[in-house]
Amino acid sequence: MAILQIGAGGVGWVIAHKAAQNNDVLGDITIASRTVSKCEKIIASIQKKNNLKDPSKKLEARAVNADDVEALVALIKEVQPDLVINAGPPWVNMAIMEACYQAKVSYLDTSVAVDLCSEGQQVPQAYDWQWGYREKFKEAGITGILGAGFDPGVVSVFAAYAVKHLFDEINTIDVMTLAQLRESLNDELFYRHGNQLVATPLARRLGPTVHQMINEMNQMLTQEAFDPSRYEGRFSLAMRESTFELLAAKLSARVLAQAPELRLEIWSKDSMGFEGLTKGQLDFIMLPHDRSQPPSSQNNLVWETLIDDEMVCLMNPTHPLAEKSLIIDDYLSYGHVSIMDQDLSVPFFEMQLAQQHRKRRVAINVADFGSAALMCHHSDLLFTCSKRWASTAMQAKGLITKPLPFNYGEVSYSLVWHQPSMNDPAHRWLYEQILECCREVKGE
Repeated sequence: MAILQIGAGGVGWVIAHKAAQNNDVLGDITIASRTVSKCEKIIASIQKKNNLKDPSKKLEARAVNADDVEALVALIKEVQPDLVINAGPPWVNMAIMEACYQAKVSYLDTSVAVDLCSEGQQVPQAYDWQWGYREKFKEAGITGILGAGFDPGVVSVFAAYAVKHLFDEINTIDVMTLAQLRESLNDELFYRHGNQLVATPLARRLGPTVHQMINEMNQMLTQEAFDPSRYEGRFSLAMRESTFELLAAKLSARVLAQAPELRLEIWSKDSMGFEGLTKGQLDFIMLPHDRSQPPSSQNNLVWETLIDDEMVCLMNPTHPLAEKSLIIDDYLSYGHVSIMDQDLSVPFFEMQLAQQHRKRRVAINVADFGSAALMCHHSDLLFTCSKRWASTAMQAKGLITKPLPFNYGEVSYSLVWHQPSMNDPAHRWLYEQILECCREVKGE
């Protein structure tokens, strides 16, 4: 057996990898696209990941214009496949179907051009032009399978699995088309710009959650163990700058060594906070805080201590207090630099001072630890911060570190995540890598 895949975009990439993993059944594979280099990149990825189950079978690239029926027929006759898989955009469906009819080879596609339908047409009617080939295909002795993508193809597989394995009884199953989603969400979701579909801000915000749902369904169906060496997905973390100094480099090196194709995004916690976890935009947040601070108003957020720490006071080496033992009156008599964080409540020690009718005079609020340390270098302001950060950060080099003259309370670096996300095997793997990285840091 042999297959010819036309299309080398995102969908084509996935189809080619899955076909290669089953080429003991599907046989020789040829991937064709207008841009042959895209096909070659897919082939290189398949070979790099050792996804070619039977190395004796062919895996080749060809160039073809999917709008050119004559060129398609010539390619089909050259490759002589048993099946043509159309992984291109839906507006080339008719050209490829015509080529398959002329060459007498079976056809499969993944979608229909709903946005090219006449006004008022529903999705089944969008297939009218392709259904017109039914008698022709029957006469030619070939098969045509339409819409084997997410709707209705894969949806039907998911639904059948759910009926058989997950539920005692199902009354109705509602499949949302793009048009229905646009109407329900009151958003275009995607719009066409040239030959590309561009996601709206809402679609980009929903993307991580949808990807997670699809990933969980795929894991449910395949029951495959997570393999980081083959993972091509993305993880998003948010950190305070102090956490970045302490853990980011070590964690990145550890993760990318095991998952070289992984994409790791590390955001500033100020630009992506706790709401990012509940919306699926973030996988984890890592931050220093005192133990009194975890916000109780956030639903389904889990906090886990990674590293215990203590707080210290930083000051300029020429500061009037630099040569003295720090006492509470001196600590309160000078101005302070503070870090802004709207997500966390007032620190425990601030409340203790307030109960004693005493209060720090915060002269400057800044966004990050590095900026606060810089202010100390050029003023008599004091900065209360993590001891681990003070001992490792370049910005803190040259500053004097002094123990605080009061009981600050328990402090730590913590990991925060949205509880349902732990259903994802990839998420659990990253969680284990973070824990192991922190064990190494604590052992140093």
